[in-house]
Amino acid sequence: MAQRWLGVYADAAFARAAATVTKDQQRESEANAKQLLPVQARRFETPEKAHAALAALAKRWRSHQLATSTLSDHNHYARKGRPTAKTPIPSIDWQMRAQGRPDVEHLASAKRSHACFVLGTNIRPLEVSNLDVITGYKGQAQVEGGFRFLKDPRCFVSSLFVKKPCRMQGLLMVMT
Repeated sequence: MAQRWLGVYADAAFARAAATVTKDQQRESEANAKQLLPVQARRFETPEKAHAALAALAKRWRSHQLATSTLSDHNHYARKGRPTAKTPIPSIDWQMRAQGRPDVEHLASAKRSHACFVLGTNIRPLEVSNLDVITGYKGQAQVEGGFRFLKDPRCFVSSLFVKKPCRMQGLLMVMT
């Protein structure tokens, strides 16, 4: 069957999408801050391992990117007590400090894509224009809202068991 698909952008949907994306970004920001805590508390043997752990964490972020990262070194001395200038340092541990920031390009793209919806139809473009398809789709809400009362418990249609189609038509005629 030949089909026609329309991608429709709506300004009203953009405002809703912006609110949704902003709320999701704030949630992710809080989650990222919690995920950063263990990485920042851990000490690594080499700076490369620290950067690798941070890169692995930042790779899972959807709407954020790494803003700043700094390394601080922690010396391990050979003896206990206060070190002197001549005390050897057998190993150094590295600790990472990092911050993330929202990815502005990704957020703008997400807002645009959330403001769109797709309509599919099998009516040829020569018969009905794209604008008529969109208008017909949006008009469905008014028609279906008119039949909402049939599902309403106050209507009592479910309590009447009518088997014959002609009686069902008669009952609907009386109720409408």
